[in-house]
Amino acid sequence: MSTVRGKRGILVVAPMGSGKTYWINQLPEAERSKWLDGDSLLEEAGITNRNNYWYQDGRDRFQLQVKELFGQWMTTGHNIFYSPNPFKLKGDALVLPDLLKRSKFLENRGREGGFQPSVEQFNREQDVYQRAATIGAYTWVIQSDIPSLAEMKELQARLGNSPLPF
Repeated sequence: MSTVRGKRGILVVAPMGSGKTYWINQLPEAERSKWLDGDSLLEEAGITNRNNYWYQDGRDRFQLQVKELFGQWMTTGHNIFYSPNPFKLKGDALVLPDLLKRSKFLENRGREGGFQPSVEQFNREQDVYQRAATIGAYTWVIQSDIPSLAEMKELQARLGNSPLPF
């Protein structure tokens, strides 16, 4: 983990299938180390990561491990994309992509052998993210695809001096 003095990184929460990994993989090489995939960080740390852990009781230890790990990376200036329950792990910004586009992406991923949530999981996650976006739980709500790198850097510049959101 390299140290970046000054601004902290931001946590952007977005549901499964919203393009987080794709967005990171499209970045120029010089930027890729500053924008991290939360799933990959957990895997590298040996933390078993299941989306449904954010929607179950009794998963406090897991949730605390995630917060501690992400906090370590964010305080060194790294930005993280992740798909938690947005009420249990509060991010700096919430992305709510197009429902149909997201659904089709996850269907295609499932057909190609990747993870596809059950209809129940998908609907639960969509409902929770929609509620978080509409009740004012987040100041920064992005109701579209993940914005450009320039826009994301601007968001980090605005939030980088504030305390961690969780």
